[in-house]
Amino acid sequence: MKYQFLKDKFLVYLGDIGISGMFDKKIDAFLELYANQFSGQPEVIFVSEYVTPDGSREYASLWFFNREECVEARNFIRSDDLDMAPIEGRIEYLRVQKEAYDFKNATGSSRLYIRFKSASGLAGELRASGKNCDYLRNIMAKYIRPNMRQTASVV
Repeated sequence: MKYQFLKDKFLVYLGDIGISGMFDKKIDAFLELYANQFSGQPEVIFVSEYVTPDGSREYASLWFFNREECVEARNFIRSDDLDMAPIEGRIEYLRVQKEAYDFKNATGSSRLYIRFKSASGLAGELRASGKNCDYLRNIMAKYIRPNMRQTASVV
């Protein structure tokens, strides 16, 4: 199926993390809302997810990033709740936690969690498991770290 807003590179990402076809229609609807209501266009999308103690995956939120702003669709599977905030030069705190991840190549047991906060109080939490850790690493490197203020702290 061809989507109006869900670009091929986004479909490749969704396939790479093993959820191709599961939420494509819902993600396309959020991308349409973003295109119609906000100023920017996402360069990347990210599905924040984690593995529960019973081994199933929980999909917590959908994120859109470009160099100037980030957008989070909380609980995107069940609700239409969208937040947008500018991030350009505004990140002042970053926390990184990892498990079985070397920041090079994720394995099935890899886990990565980042939390960031902006000067205005915006806080974001992104989680990844398996191959999705590599995508989260790239987002941190391209969109979060370069937007940190001079006085920012990394934990």
